[in-house]
Amino acid sequence: MSVSHDIYREQVMHLARQTPSNTAITGGIGLFTSVILWNSAPDLWLLAWMMAHLIITSIAYVRWRKSLSKKRWIRPAGSEGRDKRRKHFLPLAVGWSVCSGAIWGSVTFFLPELSPTGQLAVIIVMVSMASGASSTLAAVPYAAAGFILADLVPAIIYFFLQGTLVYSLLGIMAIIYTLAMLYSTRIVYGNFLEAAQNRRENAKLLEQIHDERKSAEDNLLQSEQRYRDVVETIGDMIANTDTEGNFLFTNRALRDTLGYDADEIAALKFLDIIDVDSKATVLRATRTAYTSRLSGTAEFILSTKIGLPVWVEATVTPMFENGRYLGINGVLRDIGLRKKTEQTQHELQAQLQQRVAEATFDLASINTSLQEEVSERRQAERAWRNSEAQLRLILDSIVEAIYGVDLEGRCTFANMACAVLLGYEEAAELLGADMHTLAHARSSGVPAQNCPICNVHRINAQNQSDDKYFSRQNGSQFPVEYTAGSIMRDGRLVGGVVAFLDISRRRMAEDQLRQSQKMEAVGQLTGGIAHDFNNLLAIIVGNLDLLTASAMSDIPLLNAAVLRRTDAVMRAAERAGALTRRLLTFSRQKLPGPLIINPGMLVDDMSEILRRTLGDEISFDIHMAYPLWGVRIDPSLFENALLNLSINARDAMAGAGTLSIDLRNAHLDAPLRLARLQAPEGDYVKLTVRDTGRGISPEIIDRVFEPFFTTKDLGQGTGLGLSMVSGFVTQSGGYIQLDSEPGHGALVTIYLPRASAVEADNSIPSQSGFPAPVNIAPNDVSILVVEDDHDLRHISVSQLSDLGYKVLCAEDGPSALDTFRANPSIQLVYTDIMMPNGMSGPELVAHIRALKPGIKALFCSGFHGDVDGPDASHTATILQKPVRKALLAQTLIEVLSA
Repeated sequence: MSVSHDIYREQVMHLARQTPSNTAITGGIGLFTSVILWNSAPDLWLLAWMMAHLIITSIAYVRWRKSLSKKRWIRPAGSEGRDKRRKHFLPLAVGWSVCSGAIWGSVTFFLPELSPTGQLAVIIVMVSMASGASSTLAAVPYAAAGFILADLVPAIIYFFLQGTLVYSLLGIMAIIYTLAMLYSTRIVYGNFLEAAQNRRENAKLLEQIHDERKSAEDNLLQSEQRYRDVVETIGDMIANTDTEGNFLFTNRALRDTLGYDADEIAALKFLDIIDVDSKATVLRATRTAYTSRLSGTAEFILSTKIGLPVWVEATVTPMFENGRYLGINGVLRDIGLRKKTEQTQHELQAQLQQRVAEATFDLASINTSLQEEVSERRQAERAWRNSEAQLRLILDSIVEAIYGVDLEGRCTFANMACAVLLGYEEAAELLGADMHTLAHARSSGVPAQNCPICNVHRINAQNQSDDKYFSRQNGSQFPVEYTAGSIMRDGRLVGGVVAFLDISRRRMAEDQLRQSQKMEAVGQLTGGIAHDFNNLLAIIVGNLDLLTASAMSDIPLLNAAVLRRTDAVMRAAERAGALTRRLLTFSRQKLPGPLIINPGMLVDDMSEILRRTLGDEISFDIHMAYPLWGVRIDPSLFENALLNLSINARDAMAGAGTLSIDLRNAHLDAPLRLARLQAPEGDYVKLTVRDTGRGISPEIIDRVFEPFFTTKDLGQGTGLGLSMVSGFVTQSGGYIQLDSEPGHGALVTIYLPRASAVEADNSIPSQSGFPAPVNIAPNDVSILVVEDDHDLRHISVSQLSDLGYKVLCAEDGPSALDTFRANPSIQLVYTDIMMPNGMSGPELVAHIRALKPGIKALFCSGFHGDVDGPDASHTATILQKPVRKALLAQTLIEVLSA
């Protein structure tokens, strides 16, 4: 019979277990048999028999004790030499059995010396020994068969040698009994093999359970490592806290941003990294999230390790389990497969339980072990599911879209933000999809091998960009800012992760900024034009003043004609000056001169002018509520805005219609949402201008306040009217709204904030006229004129000379300094603010005052505004070009007498 090494091991272990009992039984029965033979058998042969029996029994017992001390037969197979020793043990056992059986069979030689009763007792002993061998030595069938044959064959031969019928029958019965014992040995050995086979199968089953448990633990570790890689790779800051605010988890982005390492931040609470001014906001956001059990957002300031502030927008998500509050997830920026796995696991568990139920009764302890292993495996699965669910919750709470890919570029995970931005309802719809084809192939037009985003799952790389486009499911495209990085595990590339944001709103804001910068450039251009134009006007006005002074003496009629012409030119120059002031207002280089006034008075004063401007065909109605609150505005700008609105309404009504102006107080209990801005709650004076003209189409209504935009024909409008109205309202802190529909006219509503009581009390009413002149002898005063324009410098010198002053002149700052050093008696410097050669008017005055403290200064400028530069700390008087001689004379008296 062919047997394996495992069967040899089982046989040896069985013999080792049976040796003590066999030794005891054989020794006892041998002693009993010796008593029977003591008086009948020859002494010498009986002594030899007893000694042989004792030697065989002692050898078996000593060998058993030796094997027990070394534990040779219960040690698992570990080497080839040890297996060979076990193989050699079995022939040794067979030899021992044959020898022991032969000793018992040799008792037959004593039968002739015994009485019939003694013979019967000895035969019974021999048969009993054969029967015991068939059961105790059945694990080694050759040993059992050798013992039985060596024991019974001598007796069978003895029976047949007697030659009587009775002994012959006894011999036949002994043969039958011997065959029966041999057959019984075979049956017992078969049961032994079956039991051994069952034990080996159960051992393999237990090993399989251990392997499956190890696989589940490995899957858990891999899943945790994968999601940890994702959380550690993304650019958003992530923090997980318990109910007390202690950190349970922080990702690398948070630690790097705040400057803490993992041990340092673990010792802190979340409130420890919040700026003092933001702690109330954070507490309110977490309290709201806990109460509503919904995610919420908040903006607040984090404080780095070195105390620097870091503004963040956080998504706060409360965590609950079975109704119990666990803590907060903060982000400061497919179930089918799992179900299938669980079903497979349940089926495997059922099969294992069925196989265990069919095992023999001696596997009860193994069944208990199996149940414990299954319980631990379920705990590992629950821990894996809980960990995966927590990480999934964190990823789905992030506003930044994230997806991961394997080495083939196929999606392995995606959060909800990614699914929503790409036009899908569930993130599970993206699993297994080729993300290059799905998201950025249509927008980029490049193959995957040339795509920088795809490089991260082919080679270890990092890529980022803010000028790419992704595609949605419906084919539409949107601009994104993305960061892509490789995922490495144990030095091996396993995939990549991509995080991206929809930057459509940011692009729109950038476009608006560029448009604003264009408007600023236009404003600077108009300011420069106004400056040069004012210089020309100053020349015209100065010459006209001189011409007027020289023409008032000789020929009366000629003088009258000259005066009429010069008066007409002067009025034209003043209108040109008004135009420059409008350009300067548009360019926002003229600071308004606001006063606390009643706007109703200004409307009353302008009513007659407005009626003449509109014409007789247009009805004009004014409605005002009394009393009106005071507002802080520039009166000239208010009048200009009202005039522009009236002229636009007249042109829109084509000479026929009704213009209504309504002025009243308005109190807003809540913020008012307008088309362009939101007016906060408070007190306002509300001005509405309504016309019955052709209206404005919705396509262009958002552009009517843009400079140079007009709906009028070429040559009929500049496009500056409404832009100047909007500029006046904005500079006055107010709000403007235009509502219109084609064919239903237009309604312009202006909200001007009410002046506070403190401002009204501190306001200084405007005064007209000049102060009383001071008697100063002009001939005693020397004035230094500094002007870079030659003609304008000549006009200024002539005006001052006609007034009786001593005048010196210079064309720029450096030459003026040289002139002053040569003439230190100069008492006043009359200079332009803006000059060439690297030195402005205020800088020149500062240098001269360093040489002569207390010297007087008078500035003139083609711009409207305060003095900037070194002289800003001193009181400065500024004249606006063009300067009339009378105003210059009065201003000089004021400056010199100050």
